[in-house]
Amino acid sequence: MNVTSMVVLQLILAVAVLSSASFRQQDLYPVVRTQYGRVKGMRFDLSNDSLKPVVKFLGIPYGTKPERFRYADRPSSWTGVKNSTVPGPSCPQRVEFADIDKSPASVRRTLNTMRPFLTKMSEDCLYLNVYYPANAQGDPNNLPVMVYVHGGYYAQGTGTMYDGSALASEGDVVVVTFNFRMGILGFLSTGEKNAPGNYGLSDQLLALEWVKKNIKFFNGDPDRITVFGENTGAASITLLTLSPKSTGLFKSAIVQSGSSLATWGMTQEPWHYATVLAHKVDCCTSNFSRMVECLRRKPIDVLLSAYVQPAGPQYFSSFGPVVDGDIVPDTPLNLMSKPSDVLRQFQDIGLLMGVNEDEGYAYIEGYKNIDKGVSREDFTVAILDFVNKVFPYRENEIQDAISFIYTNWGEKESNATRRAGLIRMFTEQQVGVPLVSVANYHARVSPSTRTFLYTFNH
Repeated sequence: MNVTSMVVLQLILAVAVLSSASFRQQDLYPVVRTQYGRVKGMRFDLSNDSLKPVVKFLGIPYGTKPERFRYADRPSSWTGVKNSTVPGPSCPQRVEFADIDKSPASVRRTLNTMRPFLTKMSEDCLYLNVYYPANAQGDPNNLPVMVYVHGGYYAQGTGTMYDGSALASEGDVVVVTFNFRMGILGFLSTGEKNAPGNYGLSDQLLALEWVKKNIKFFNGDPDRITVFGENTGAASITLLTLSPKSTGLFKSAIVQSGSSLATWGMTQEPWHYATVLAHKVDCCTSNFSRMVECLRRKPIDVLLSAYVQPAGPQYFSSFGPVVDGDIVPDTPLNLMSKPSDVLRQFQDIGLLMGVNEDEGYAYIEGYKNIDKGVSREDFTVAILDFVNKVFPYRENEIQDAISFIYTNWGEKESNATRRAGLIRMFTEQQVGVPLVSVANYHARVSPSTRTFLYTFNH
């Protein structure tokens, strides 16, 4: 081989090596062009050998930094490539980690899971994350899309704490999780146009709009979008199925352990809670417009310190969705039962709803010696408290009826059966019955193949 041939061979090998390195780099850190600009994700190999590698895109903006107590706008376009390998900040929320050891076990688990994701919080928090199987890159056959709406009593949580990698890999689907405003920032309402409420719901709609328009760039099918979520995420989803603002944004919904018909699904008399908050931070005035402007100027830490969200399930939500005549045009019950364009939209959405066997345990797990059961006194007090708050005008008759129904008369003096009775009561009354009611309304107006109900037992 002469010198010229050796030089040519070395050049060919060099080009081959560079091309291979470039391919690996592109494979490990794929770049996708969205309608707002290009984003760079990363390939991720799951530790489980039975799961395929996935591609993650984290911290993609789906909205601009929202003004406080106003709807957010679509994100601005950018030049260059945005690094989407790290999640965006979580939305502001107050979590009492100092008292975590005093909390019930399920609350401790949730708070410990949330802790690393709350080290960085900002009102500029409207970011989403996309996960899809790595072998789907470049596949012309787009995959089904699943968009997760997290729970947290309308006050806690972040989309980033739910990693969609395993679901994307196992299910061959594109998974989207996202942050949205919660608590005061997400739902404070005076019932007037200066603070209509439902900012968190408007964020959810904005995220779904982004998914509808951009998911094709991530191998997702914009005509096969399913929204799913649990707890207040599930309640939000039932409202989205009834909102004229969500028309065409998704085809199916999976509603897990919650609905807008639950006592905690929406906020009643929101102006009361807004006024109580304003009083705590020296913004209280009979003029709602001036009161809201004062709240807008307050540092976020001041607002969060003034409002303490209970760490566990409650009968009502202080700051949650409201009927605003726009995103939620009427009460869910009216929207599901009266002929309208919204009802036609509701019936066209495939709906899968379900409840877990012992949801109600969360309402009593903080009781003393709960592992040994519930005493007769605690059983009576629990039912009395529930009836007083949920049925205040029919207290006596309902208290007696509930006590009768949920007492195991064959073992009425057993602490274990009293505990089982309370768990069943809270499971049915606070989760099951409202959820089944939504399923029944949907089944009345939809084809029989579009309404499904599940129970999860263990």
